[in-house]
Amino acid sequence: MSLSAGSFTSTASGTPKVGGVDAPGPSVGDQPMRWVVRPTRRGLVTGIIEREQTRRSDGIISPTRALAQTVCATWRIAPERVTIVPTGANLVQSSAALTAPVPQALRGEQYLLYFGRLERRKGVHVLGAALPAVLAAHPTLKAVFVGEDLMFEGQPMADVIRGLAAPYADRLIFLPRMPQQEMFPIIRAARIVVLPSLWENLANGCLEARQLGRPVIATWGCGFEEVIEDGVSGFLTQPRDAASLA
Repeated sequence: MSLSAGSFTSTASGTPKVGGVDAPGPSVGDQPMRWVVRPTRRGLVTGIIEREQTRRSDGIISPTRALAQTVCATWRIAPERVTIVPTGANLVQSSAALTAPVPQALRGEQYLLYFGRLERRKGVHVLGAALPAVLAAHPTLKAVFVGEDLMFEGQPMADVIRGLAAPYADRLIFLPRMPQQEMFPIIRAARIVVLPSLWENLANGCLEARQLGRPVIATWGCGFEEVIEDGVSGFLTQPRDAASLA
């Protein structure tokens, strides 16, 4: 049940209420949501309902400390009211994911991988800006993007990335969103997974890559740092910093 739906049952007398939090609507990290997605009247109303339901809940759970801190600061909730319950799902459940071949276009290729929505909040444009330096330093490496293209300032994100890495456009591969069982072989065969989010609760993609034994480059200031030890189990860079990402 969503928090919005839960708000209509929250007045039931004597019934304990527990709310789970997602990224709060008003902001993403230190940036207002308006630059991520244009707010609608319905979205603003839903945000108010969710905030009030969360405030009235007897218990509040969050999968990461980063999200809890953001929600508490944005919605003015006392931090001691929030309990951290980390994501612990066994995401790679089928042995077929470990043995299935990668798509024909990737067979025999050395590549870095981004997978997830191609949108601004995920920092995909920052990766695009970092690619010229990376691909120049590694002449046989390709960059693979898998996911739904949600546009960037009125144009497809894929076109933005091609423009940013124009000299290496022939080494960029874009694939559509696909089911997990098709995605896992692509993750397993990647040299490294790059998740340069501007802000993130904790992407399942990070957990999937870790479970499949792939190193991950992600960003400071969000949930990634709760599962990645910089320089040991992966690498963390500053968000929005293409130079440090490269």
